[in-house]
Amino acid sequence: MTIYEDNSSQLESLKVLIPAISGLAGVMLGIIITTISNWKLRTKETKLRLIEKTFDRRITAHEDILQISELLRTTISTNSVDKGHNLITFPGILQNHEMYDNFLVKFYELTNRNTHWISIELFREINFIQDYFASLTIQIKDKDDKVLPEIAIIIKQDIIDLASNLEKLALMFFTEDLPKLKNLSNSGWHKYDLKITEKRLMDCLLGKNLTIIQKM
Repeated sequence: MTIYEDNSSQLESLKVLIPAISGLAGVMLGIIITTISNWKLRTKETKLRLIEKTFDRRITAHEDILQISELLRTTISTNSVDKGHNLITFPGILQNHEMYDNFLVKFYELTNRNTHWISIELFREINFIQDYFASLTIQIKDKDDKVLPEIAIIIKQDIIDLASNLEKLALMFFTEDLPKLKNLSNSGWHKYDLKITEKRLMDCLLGKNLTIIQKM
């Protein structure tokens, strides 16, 4: 066999091997690309599921906070009218000590399990409301049940304002953050500055009418 014949035989072998090698390389490349694509897709799906679960939890948290606002807004009629012939009502949470205590239990239950899922602004407002009711509790703890509705009428606007502020901050999540899938920041100190808290408490009807309430 001549050298020429050997070379020809090798060339023929290469012609057969090259397509086979190219095909195998193509298959291997396809497998690698598919594996990477599937991994990226699974990672993306996992992130989307986590985001979905996170926002589901945050939706529940803000719905719970709005329950507090509803409780604060619930009023009871005194079956009497004022000088302008408007029906006089008072916050239902102060109908008696039992109703007030039940409200506080519900308030702490709804807030304590949700503070990790709300904005720092809403967290601070919740803490202010907690301070307000801590102050109110001191003033009414020794009062008869029959006096509580009278006190409730005096501080009615306070309760309405607390409900409104809470509602406004909670609804911001649904109107601004949720449509944009915006993550909430819960970093920062969870209470208002002490001077701000003290001023707000003193500016409330509870603070302005402490002397009257204490004498009731």
